[in-house]
Amino acid sequence: MIEKNINIINDEICKIYDNAIEKNLFEKEQLLTPWFYPSNIFNINAKILFVWMNPAWWKEDFYKWDEKNISKIEKIESIKKTINYKESEKPYKYYKEYIKNFPDLENWNQVDLFQYRCTNQKELESIIKSSIYKDFINSQYNIFVKLIKLINPKIIVITSARASHYLKEKWSISHIWENWFWLTPKKIIGKEIPVLFTSMLSWQRALDIWTREQLIWKINDILSNIK
Repeated sequence: MIEKNINIINDEICKIYDNAIEKNLFEKEQLLTPWFYPSNIFNINAKILFVWMNPAWWKEDFYKWDEKNISKIEKIESIKKTINYKESEKPYKYYKEYIKNFPDLENWNQVDLFQYRCTNQKELESIIKSSIYKDFINSQYNIFVKLIKLINPKIIVITSARASHYLKEKWSISHIWENWFWLTPKKIIGKEIPVLFTSMLSWQRALDIWTREQLIWKINDILSNIK
């Protein structure tokens, strides 16, 4: 079941990108390959869901979305075989680098809020704010919501200041509970899930060590009180 659902999600991502090219939303040399989710490393029973803003890119797996004239299924599989998507003994090679300072948090999964690959967050912000890319962004957000429902985590941790601002506004979240967490809107996710908004976990501009320790404590505290 999980493989079928993930394949459907990957197919939807592919359609979004093909549609963006057809509508000339991007120059062909601008739109990079998105992130596809390998089903065999997707922890459907994960209690913690880390949410990043968007995938960056590395030289090893860099190529443009419209670079190869192949079918969408071949395209997905060819991308998943590159170093970033390789279904190997260390499938979360890059994301594990971000969570290496959280050794006590093992039962986790990760998704990206958006699939648009870039390293310059200002570039992505300009796309999010532009009406031209409204459907492109909303379609990716809808996939993000589907992933939350599929994983059904006990807690969601937004690991990006920009993603946190976006979701708090998108979900119209203002009330914070007395034990310092927010809740996902039931009308959107289908249930209320505790949410923590934070910033990068490691690398540049990351949380300092004591803030990180507080975050770990808070995650475990919330999990311990969930029936």
